[in-house]
Amino acid sequence: MTTVLQRAQAILSKGPEHVFNLGWAYATRTAQKASGAWQAERLTQSAFLREVQVRGGLSRVAKHLRERETPPFFFTAAGLPELVARVDPAARVQTLANADEILNNTFRFRGQPPITFDSAIHWLHKPDGNTDWMWELNRHAFFVTLGRAWAYSGHEKYVTAFRRLLLDWMRQFPPGVGAPNWQAPLEVAFRINVWTWAFFHFRAVLEDEALLELVRGLWWHLRFMATNLEFSSPNNHLLLQAKALAFGSLLFPELRAAKSWRMLGLRLLWREVGRQVRPDGVHAEQSTMYHRIITSELLEMTQLLKLHQITVPVEAQGRLETMLAFERASRKPNGEMPLWGDSALEDSYARYEPLGPTEANVWLGYTEPAGEPAASQAFPQSGYFFMHSNHGAYVGFDCGPFGYARAPGHGHADALSFEFFARGRNLLVDAGVYSYHLGKNWRRFFRGTAAHNTVQVDGQDQTQLLDGWRVLRPARATLRQWLTHPMLDVVAGEHDGYTRLGRPVLHQRQLFFIKPDYVIVIDRLTGQGTHTFDLNFHLMPDAQPIIVSEQFVRVHHPDDVGLLINALTPPHTQVSLVEGETEPIQGWISRYSGEKQAAPVVRYRLSAASAPVEFITVLCAGVASAHTHLRLERLPLKSPQFGLQVAYDAWQDTIVLGANGERHFSIGDCTLNAPLAYWRTLADGELWRAAIPQGGEWQGYGVELNAEQNNWERG
Repeated sequence: MTTVLQRAQAILSKGPEHVFNLGWAYATRTAQKASGAWQAERLTQSAFLREVQVRGGLSRVAKHLRERETPPFFFTAAGLPELVARVDPAARVQTLANADEILNNTFRFRGQPPITFDSAIHWLHKPDGNTDWMWELNRHAFFVTLGRAWAYSGHEKYVTAFRRLLLDWMRQFPPGVGAPNWQAPLEVAFRINVWTWAFFHFRAVLEDEALLELVRGLWWHLRFMATNLEFSSPNNHLLLQAKALAFGSLLFPELRAAKSWRMLGLRLLWREVGRQVRPDGVHAEQSTMYHRIITSELLEMTQLLKLHQITVPVEAQGRLETMLAFERASRKPNGEMPLWGDSALEDSYARYEPLGPTEANVWLGYTEPAGEPAASQAFPQSGYFFMHSNHGAYVGFDCGPFGYARAPGHGHADALSFEFFARGRNLLVDAGVYSYHLGKNWRRFFRGTAAHNTVQVDGQDQTQLLDGWRVLRPARATLRQWLTHPMLDVVAGEHDGYTRLGRPVLHQRQLFFIKPDYVIVIDRLTGQGTHTFDLNFHLMPDAQPIIVSEQFVRVHHPDDVGLLINALTPPHTQVSLVEGETEPIQGWISRYSGEKQAAPVVRYRLSAASAPVEFITVLCAGVASAHTHLRLERLPLKSPQFGLQVAYDAWQDTIVLGANGERHFSIGDCTLNAPLAYWRTLADGELWRAAIPQGGEWQGYGVELNAEQNNWERG
């Protein structure tokens, strides 16, 4: 159980600035309540008009807002037909279908089943207690859907629906500290984004009263944002709020406070980009979903600033370019990113993509071509390594910090975990995030080490998780090797998360991606004492694993793609399949927020074992029929030499490490003197390919390799 002392320690560990910001947030909220800042008379249309620097009455202000040509936005009425023509016809059809659902009060969010309200919309509805769903409903991303549907079709029904939804929401939810739908400033920030887009979509066709209500609502949001920035949450929250404040105030200069809001927003935005984005371009919270969101929002902001001929700081522009590069490198062949940290496949905040003419990108005016397939790439400051083959196989490896030291709440205890994609499907996956609100035990599981493809010691998490957000003693991961080559990639690292135990353990992992077929994982756990070690591999829900022997597992999938897993493990290791367990929780994945599915886990468990311990596992994509087998053998070499042979179907691979020194080594028909050597032979005994990626010498089958020619492949 978390103690008060541990919680205090977690807060204090973030430094005096964080403690000050917590106090400041409390004082600010208290002051707003005491001063009556959000009393009804301060929110009226009359109060709003006093803040608009346009002379004249209601009709004059509405006419100005409807007809003004500056400040510029991403589209104009004159350019709309050309823009619409650039949108993929299938995307237009889908948007119209989505908009028609909204007309019927039907809403779909984050991969969840649709929900229809029979009459009035229940804006505070939480299906099965899912707060995330309620937030999505009140973000109003569908306002943009209705706006695009109006642009594509010219049908008045979409304008009518927007007016109805907007006015109903504004009537029920005036702003206030702690007021319903105003408790979370991040949600306020999102509404600034989409209400601004809605203004430009509908301003030409809304009558004066509805148009002024829309802009009055935006004034509410901007004023609230400026006085409720979450300095006590100096992560994606503060950055996204600063962006929204700058974005909205830049586009509504008529508001008396717009200039000061814009200056505040931009100053904070650039400061937080410098703080939160690591030099290699990865957002520091170690969450791929929040990285997507930050990248998307920065893309929108910088595109707008270019339209306004406002210079983006060189450092910020550079960070955005590296963020885009990371997002491209991290994508699997199916377009997904690995679900590392608090991540799900969809979030309405992730509106734009790094490549390709998606519908949203076309509206933004950002249509980078799809580009060439990604090459293997390292992001060392963040500890992420992506391995790609030309045949559509992919491995993503995590050797990074737990999260962002200033706000570690979105990090997971997942050091040295990895994902594997091959033959058009996910084979090994991260379990995802599930929900922040649907149970403490579920939150803890999805953040914990057992939910990731790595080794768990004594049932403990690598990092001590105090609750859903606070942590103590975050595990530190260290890179030991990174090598990329057309035939194979190698990455190795270690973490100290279990050195905090009374009898400490150090986990070291080396991973070989032999392109495009398989992965070899070598886990070494050194230290003191007797422990229980769990090596977990998380499969997709449709996977059908079968234990063939104590080391060998054959995994079937409905599309006939197979995964073969074979392991060299210490004596008394037990292999088991776990799926959908709740005591303790294991065998679940979550692809979308608020949704979870039972999914099998292949677990190799070694109990009451003394360190050091070594697991060697090979995971091969192929056809998992009853006639296929995957053989894994360790070569009888003396340390520091180390070698493995892997055989599957019609080929046999040999991998040798540390065979460099004063003399050549002979292995079968080959002689070598190289730190790393790899070669493949076929069933007929012929050499298919060979490589010495780090140089040296290798001879065999009539082929010679050296530092100048370090690889050979049969033509």
